[in-house]
Amino acid sequence: MAEAVAGTERLVLVVGPAGTGKATALGTAARSLAAEGRPALGLAPSGKAADVLVAETGWPATTLAKLLSDAGRPGYRPPPAGTTVVLDEAGMAATDDLDALVGLLDRHRWRLVCVGDPAQLPAVGRGGMFELWCERVGAHTLEEVRRFDETWQAEASLALRRGKRSAAAAYAAHGRLDAVHSALLPERVARFHRLRTRAGRSLATTTASAGMARDVNLAIQHSHNPGRVGPSVPLADGSAAFAGDRVATRLRRRHRPAAERHHRRGRAAGLAHPGSRRRATGSAGATVGGAATAPTSSRASATARGQFGRRGR
Repeated sequence: MAEAVAGTERLVLVVGPAGTGKATALGTAARSLAAEGRPALGLAPSGKAADVLVAETGWPATTLAKLLSDAGRPGYRPPPAGTTVVLDEAGMAATDDLDALVGLLDRHRWRLVCVGDPAQLPAVGRGGMFELWCERVGAHTLEEVRRFDETWQAEASLALRRGKRSAAAAYAAHGRLDAVHSALLPERVARFHRLRTRAGRSLATTTASAGMARDVNLAIQHSHNPGRVGPSVPLADGSAAFAGDRVATRLRRRHRPAAERHHRRGRAAGLAHPGSRRRATGSAGATVGGAATAPTSSRASATARGQFGRRGR
C-alpha cells in the first residue's frame, strides 16, 4: 500500500477495515514522498480527522469542505502540479464533493489517493461513489487486523463489518453488548447522555435510521429543556432547535450574515433565519433533518469508469 500511495499513478484506491494499519502505511508513504521532495496534501471529512492525519503523516491537512470552499474564492493558490492529494475516510465523502474534487485534480494536475472502507460510515449526503470506484477501478486492500491484543476482538470486528450475526454473539459473550427495546432506546440514550455531560464527558451516538436519530435528539433536548421553552427555529424534519441546544450543521456558509449563520458546532444562542432547512445534529450526534437530492455527478461517474486512472496490476 505505501508504495502505491507514494507512486505516480493518478488514482490510487486503498480499502482497509478499522485496525488494519492504514495510518502506519500512510506514515511510511509520507516519508517516501518527503525523501523525493514531492508535495502532498491530506484531506479528511472533519477538522479533528485532519488533525489526526497531520500527526500521522506530517502533511499539511484540511477538510475536503474547506478545500472546495477555498478553491472557489478569488486569489486561491493551489498546490503545485504533481501534488499527491490523500483523502482519508473517503467513504464518507459525498458524491458532489468528490465530483468537485475530481474537477480540481484535472485542472491542477494533481494525483489522488483515496483511503477508506466502504463498509464503514457512509456520507451524510448522497454517497457510495468510493465503493463504486473500488468496484470499477480496483483497490489495494489491507485485511489483517492488528489493533487488538485479543484475537476474538479482531475476528468480531471483521464479522461486524460484514454484518454477520456471530459478531453480536461474540460481543455479548464478552459483556460488550446491551440490548433494549427500540421504544425505550431514545430515553435510555438521553439519560446516559445527561450523566456523561454532567461529568464533563461527551457521547457519540450512531443510529440506523433518520427517524431514530430524530427521536434520540428530541429525548436529549427534552432532558435539558423539559418544557421546550424559549426562542426556537423550525428544522426540516418538523422538530425545532431552541436557544441553548447544542447543534452541528452539515454545511457551513461562512460568508452569510452572522445573524443567519448557524455554527458548525456549538450552542444555539440568538436564533434567526426561521426558514432554514439545514440539517442539524443533536448533542449525541444523531443526525436529524432533511436534505435535497441532485442528479448523479457525471464527472465522478466518469472517474468510476476508469477515465481518471486505473490501478496497476
